[in-house]
Amino acid sequence: MKTKIQTVKLVNGNQSFPTLAISQRTAEDMATIIGVVAIVAAVLSLPIAIFVLTYGIGN
Repeated sequence: MKTKIQTVKLVNGNQSFPTLAISQRTAEDMATIIGVVAIVAAVLSLPIAIFVLTYGIGN
């Protein structure tokens, strides 16, 4: 959390390098999207895994 706040301050304070700020923002957006996709995939695969395990044990 501390590191992220410092990074944001660094990017916002760096007015002479808008490209760096844009690339930093894009990287953070990509990381957020990947994180959300990973969480959604984990949540969706959890009941499937439980079903497969139950079905396998049932047989």
